[in-house]
Amino acid sequence: MLVNKLSKLTGINIETIRLYRNKGLLKPKKNPKNGYYHYSDKDVFVLNHIQLLRMQNISLNDIYNIFQSSNSIEIQNHLDSQINEIIKEIDQLNKKLNTLLTTYSHIKETPQYKKVDLIHINDKKYDYYEKKQIKNIKNLCINSLIPFSIAISFDATILNDDLNNSLIPIETGIGIYNKDFKNANIINIPPNYTIIPSGNYIITLIKLKNLKNIDTNQLLPIKEYAKKHQLLFTGVTTSFITHIDYCKDKPVFHLRLRAQVIKK
Repeated sequence: MLVNKLSKLTGINIETIRLYRNKGLLKPKKNPKNGYYHYSDKDVFVLNHIQLLRMQNISLNDIYNIFQSSNSIEIQNHLDSQINEIIKEIDQLNKKLNTLLTTYSHIKETPQYKKVDLIHINDKKYDYYEKKQIKNIKNLCINSLIPFSIAISFDATILNDDLNNSLIPIETGIGIYNKDFKNANIINIPPNYTIIPSGNYIITLIKLKNLKNIDTNQLLPIKEYAKKHQLLFTGVTTSFITHIDYCKDKPVFHLRLRAQVIKK
């Protein structure tokens, strides 16, 4: 049969079949009179087998080497190599999935603006605020696909007293959950961190147009909630970025603020 018939029979386009032939994976007979290649029923099965191997992401060069080998050990070695590559890809995909799930859960748990929730956090978190350390931690997270986010810190004990309409200075860094370090098989936690312990936290959504201070008006909802439920702020705060948008070409950071509280 000619290549057009083989293409219709297998559903594989003509250019791909020609590529396989040029790579030496298909060896049809050539008519010396007109130069046409004639494919047999055997070529159909060879072509199907090539497609099966390609579905497993085995390269054409590796398929060629497999076809040249009559030694089953060599074939196993080729397949072992591909299996290991797939295992690595699965591991990378699982890490990416974990990052998405972490972000999704934080956004899902975050109340709307001016609304407040009280939640219990079981997992501790590590926040980093030293500039040199932030760069190293960020590179570690990117290379190991560890979820991280903007973390902000300020002395939340001021919320236990009367608030004036003012701006409170904040520290800005990055934070990583303990479980995310574990999922990335990071045993030795990088030093110089501020630990955010498990416990009860008031959470709310805030907007920051800069990362240097926060308007006390944005903290009134959590202060009122704490007062109503007889809670005291311990001073521990952290955050998780939910999204960023722009206002007059300047970024606005939307953060889930989390402040630890205890019963009076």
